[in-house]
Amino acid sequence: MLSREEAIFHLVNHGTYHRGASGHALDRADGNRPADTYTVFIHGPEPERRNA
Repeated sequence: MLSREEAIFHLVNHGTYHRGASGHALDRADGNRPADTYTVFIHGPEPERRNA
């Protein structure tokens, strides 16, 4: 059984595994990786925040 800290650590880091695996698959297929940073995510719907 995981401790509370281990469970939280797993939840926080779990998505990075999937992003890495997806990026690797796109690289192998000569695909383009979409921008996936938090700032790109925020500035998409709120571009005025870019210069704030």
